[in-house]
Amino acid sequence: MAKEPKDPNAKPKGDAKPKGDAKQKRVAAAAEAAEPAVKSRPCANVKEGARLHQRFAKEIAPALMKELELKNPMAVPRLEKVVINMGVGEATQNAKLIDPAVN
Repeated sequence: MAKEPKDPNAKPKGDAKPKGDAKQKRVAAAAEAAEPAVKSRPCANVKEGARLHQRFAKEIAPALMKELELKNPMAVPRLEKVVINMGVGEATQNAKLIDPAVN
C-alpha cells in the first residue's frame, strides 16, 4: 500500500500546533537573544570627523601625492584611525585636575 502525500493546506489534528510556527518562534527568540541589549550609539562628533576627511581630501592627499611622486590617487596612504590620549592619573587624588582635561 503506497503512502498518500501530505496535503500542505491540511490543518493539524487535535491540539497540535503546526511545526512552522514553533520553528518561527524559536528563530525569533534566537534573533532577539543575539541582538545586543544596548544598541551602538552614533558618533558624538560626526562633524569633526567629516571636517578632517574633507581636509585630507583637499589638502593633505595632494601634498602626499607630490611628496611621494604618486600619479594614482588610490595609492595615497589613508588615515585608518585617530587616537587622542591624555593621562589623568593624578585626577584620582585631586578632582580639580579633571576639569582642564575635559575642556
